[in-house]
Amino acid sequence: MPGQHLVWISLAFAGCTIGTLCVQLATGRKEGYVDRVTISLVGAVTVLAAATGIFALTGLV
Repeated sequence: MPGQHLVWISLAFAGCTIGTLCVQLATGRKEGYVDRVTISLVGAVTVLAAATGIFALTGLV
């Protein structure tokens, strides 16, 4: 369906966030937790922003 790309991008970001937190908690390391989570989420935002830009340029959004 046209227009559903933004919904899927939002769901993908939510999945990345939950996955990041699960992986970081599973490691059990306290040192650098905030830095690791921040870097992971910034990476997810960067990838999803690029995908959104591609969708916008191709007229899919």
